[in-house]
Amino acid sequence: MLDRRLLFLEQRLSLTGLAFLLGTLVLAASALGTSPQFVPVHHGKWYTVLSNNPFDWSDNYNLRFRILGPFLGYILFLRGSLFPWFMLSLLAVFLGLVYRFLRKESWRPVDALSLLCLLGFSTLTYYTYIFPVYTDSLTYVLLTLAWFAMPKQWLRLLLLSLLVFNHEQTVFLFPLLFLRWKPEGWNVKTLLKHGGWFVLALVP
Repeated sequence: MLDRRLLFLEQRLSLTGLAFLLGTLVLAASALGTSPQFVPVHHGKWYTVLSNNPFDWSDNYNLRFRILGPFLGYILFLRGSLFPWFMLSLLAVFLGLVYRFLRKESWRPVDALSLLCLLGFSTLTYYTYIFPVYTDSLTYVLLTLAWFAMPKQWLRLLLLSLLVFNHEQTVFLFPLLFLRWKPEGWNVKTLLKHGGWFVLALVP
């Protein structure tokens, strides 16, 4: 029954439209289980400052190299007090991407929705509610795009570089993506070529 309803909505709204609608609804529903905070704390204070002017490095901000989130907030005019809403909206995008890509992988609609809800009602989501302005939600979006990325090297290189610009510790996920993207045939030449893209992503 639920499968049929979801398939009907996919036809009416398109898969992408339904995916992001479900992501937004699940995110809103999960907020009922906690008390969302919108006052930046800890690192969030510095992310907020950087979102107003990401290239003002007159102060020794420890997070100035994690420039991607504040830079996107700056150019999208989601700065300062609006920056927490930007991070929450990216969390909804992440949940929507999960549903969309799983459906593209031929998962049943109800199964894709179940995993979306599992993530939406987990610590992954509640952490963002408690620590607003942290840019983890942007990492989730980029990692999801990278995991399901088309086999185009320029796109993969771009996503790897963006991950590093958002948080340098995402380099520890590179081995996982390396295995995900591994070529079918293993030999020294293809291994070096495949690994070279990961090294190149660290150059910036």
